[in-house]
Amino acid sequence: MNAFPTEPKKIMERIRRYERALRKDIKTFGFIEDGAGKRYLLGALYLILGDAEGAVQSYKWLEQVLPDDMGEPFDHLCWSLALYRAGDTEAASRKLLRTMLHNLYLLLPYSA
Repeated sequence: MNAFPTEPKKIMERIRRYERALRKDIKTFGFIEDGAGKRYLLGALYLILGDAEGAVQSYKWLEQVLPDDMGEPFDHLCWSLALYRAGDTEAASRKLLRTMLHNLYLLLPYSA
């Protein structure tokens, strides 16, 4: 996978490319064949752009398309942040709790 772009326009291009690829998988196979994990990067890329609403919309779409997907802990953490930034603190709290239960070590404080 290429290094992540830093320019907003290029980040948006990357988001669109990933979304097109996921939709193409659905059209071609009837499901998402995403061995590279592009679906786990979409929300974070939207957050980098400061688009919490776009991230939440992306997460909701993926939840609809992949209702049985276990997800990835960092992706769940980004989802919690997106919900919080979008103003849905109740849903953000629930998602953060589920994130913590998904990976107990993700949010532990580091001590040297």
